Amino acid sequence: MQILRADIKASGSVAATATRVDINRSALSGILNYTSSSPYVTGKASTDKVAERVMNTIGLVGCPFLSEHHGADHRITGLQCREYAYRTNPPTNSPRDMRHWRACQHCDKRVKPAAVAEAKPAKEKAEKAGATYGLSTSGDAAYYEGWDSTCAGPDDNPYPVEDARSDYWSLGWKQRRESEKKARERMATMGAEPQQQAGIIDKVTMPLPEVGGPQIADREAV
Repeated sequence: MQILRADIKASGSVAATATRVDINRSALSGILNYTSSSPYVTGKASTDKVAERVMNTIGLVGCPFLSEHHGADHRITGLQCREYAYRTNPPTNSPRDMRHWRACQHCDKRVKPAAVAEAKPAKEKAEKAGATYGLSTSGDAAYYEGWDSTCAGPDDNPYPVEDARSDYWSLGWKQRRESEKKARERMATMGAEPQQQAGIIDKVTMPLPEVGGPQIADREAV
């Protein structure tokens, strides 16, 4: 508690200390501002893990290497101990730091490494959806789930329900999707007007004059 309060006083923030110790801010506030009904007082909760994290981060630990180097008991914080002991790359550019790092590898007083949050493995699609790969085995649920981008959408039915000419709703969901796709292809073909190519004159509205024959103006006069 004294270590926590001293660090909060130095940092000026409970949140900053909670981040350094790697615990939840509300949990830290509950420990510091406990009452008679607090779970830490009634025994429903324990502060052992919090105390361990405090000692491994902002708590002071005696460093054998630095104590020998300075000729007196030398204490460092758990965070500093981690920085010395768990370096990603050995400090080969400094002989003294290299000796310190080697001593840390066999030191029984070094703190535990920081806990690494493991990423939750993504569920396989086949495992998540089953053997149907995202589609239900039957019914309208499969029709909606199995919708793809080939058509506008499951509610965009090319045939209205009251259309007696269509047996659309008696089809299975696969047949519905295929029917909609073909219907849209037909609609796109029917709705497209043929574009007149450049340089070609419409022979119906504007016939070409015959070579050596009377011109259009002469024909109208006749």
